[in-house]
Amino acid sequence: MHSLNKPGRAVGRIISASAFILVLVVAANAYTIVMRGGRRTEIPSRFVVTASTLTYEAGPGIQITLQIAAIDIPATEKANNESPGSLLRRSQSSLREPSEPTLNPGKAVTQTTHAVRTITNRDLETSMRRRRDSEMAYERKRRSSACRLSKSHADGLRWNLRRLEWSWKQKRLAEVNRNATGGGRAAALRTEMAALEC
Repeated sequence: MHSLNKPGRAVGRIISASAFILVLVVAANAYTIVMRGGRRTEIPSRFVVTASTLTYEAGPGIQITLQIAAIDIPATEKANNESPGSLLRRSQSSLREPSEPTLNPGKAVTQTTHAVRTITNRDLETSMRRRRDSEMAYERKRRSSACRLSKSHADGLRWNLRRLEWSWKQKRLAEVNRNATGGGRAAALRTEMAALEC
């Protein structure tokens, strides 16, 4: 019985060791930003800090810029086990780095630059207007559709009511005819019986 548990234990240990290593790798490549409202955001460990902004690359060609004023700097430094002031020191160190690469003789240097664009509310205004117009058009369409459905439902109810009235009238008419013919036979039978008695 012990021989059956040993492979299971070994597999379990391998899986837990792999998970632990994965957590360490992810934690090493992430930096936690704590916003003033308490919300935490995990960003890549490579980011640029200026006097007023923090910019990081969320994906290839997608850069996100956060205002330093919106970041809780002491909580961010504490969450990342850094000394006080280390986040703002990154902005000073990034300013001291040379912007031009040093040329080595015999080696070609290629530099790729990514266009940095900050999106403002003015940029978003047209898309917000389009979205609002789209939502209003959807709401009008939904209301007219609901109105058509309720009109169709009312027409169906009217038709069912007419059918029930017609059916009820037919039953009443059949009942009256039955009584009329039945009453006529009774009168004829009484007449015959009276004639026989005489």
